[in-house]
Amino acid sequence: TWLMFVATLGYVCADVAADGLTATLAMREPIESRGTIQSSVYLCRQIGMMLSSVIVGFGMNGPEYGGSFARGLSFEAVCLVFALPALAMAPASLLLVPDLPASAPLPPLRSYLAGVWRLLCSRFFFSLIAYGLASTTLGSVASPAGIGVMRHWCEVQNLPRQMFGLAGRGIFAVGLALTRAYLINANWRTSIAATTLATIVIDVPFTACAVFDIIRSQYFLLGEEFLVEIPAAVQFLMTTFVVVEAADEENVGLVYGLLTSASNLGGSLSPLLSNQLFGRFEPSLSDSANFIEDAPSFRALVFSSFVLGYVFSLLSLCALPLLPAQKADAQARKRAWSSSTAVGWL
Repeated sequence: TWLMFVATLGYVCADVAADGLTATLAMREPIESRGTIQSSVYLCRQIGMMLSSVIVGFGMNGPEYGGSFARGLSFEAVCLVFALPALAMAPASLLLVPDLPASAPLPPLRSYLAGVWRLLCSRFFFSLIAYGLASTTLGSVASPAGIGVMRHWCEVQNLPRQMFGLAGRGIFAVGLALTRAYLINANWRTSIAATTLATIVIDVPFTACAVFDIIRSQYFLLGEEFLVEIPAAVQFLMTTFVVVEAADEENVGLVYGLLTSASNLGGSLSPLLSNQLFGRFEPSLSDSANFIEDAPSFRALVFSSFVLGYVFSLLSLCALPLLPAQKADAQARKRAWSSSTAVGWL
């Protein structure tokens, strides 16, 4: 367990440093093309995630993982496969990643901490943290019935799920490329609202067909992956572009870390909210016996739980005024909005 803890800690530290470097490079782009570097970096990362899906799909498809192959890789072997490229990244980072020249000498610790406090007291920065927390908390509320629908009603197997996931990551990469090419200067709030609505519209027919036994095929249900990935890619990039506008060169890693932490915290709070909401549904949405019985009344209950999830996704759009509309709006807010000690303590 402690080895997994160390690995996770190392991954998080490396990820934040890489994000900080990406944002620093993005800050040096001309404002009309700013976001191109971020899009390219996340596109490359998505290709790496596609390779990991192949390893998991074929290597972890043995009977010990509920898969269809006669044998598969052990958990230790899978960890080793992923550890080797991670280990190679240490010398690769030292040899291939150039150190950027500092725009100013490193400030004393007291001056740096004072700058951190000024950042935390900024109403503009507080609005970004509030947006990340609120939008992720509300937008991630999801019915636990999705697991039962996949496992019992559509009988989704591990290998097809991983392969569709692989194809979905490829389409996500296409979405990143399209965003880089055509939406660098699109309105962030409009884009997020449009992609949220598009995701709901796409999801409804697939969910309804599975719940009401119109089409209960694993391939039909997994086909939704192809359709929602492009809106998801657009939405993902729109929420990362603002980080560059919020940061200054001396605190870009800190800004990236704090804003990412706010979103991750929302992702941790949403399951708690989901459990409180959907735990009140009777009969239980998590009991396999209810899915096996497949009563018409239970089908209606399951679909109503998905509808409630859609409602929370729409409610997450209420936080959009906290997000700037685009780069110029972000810079204007950063200059004009005041600071408050109370905001800093909050």
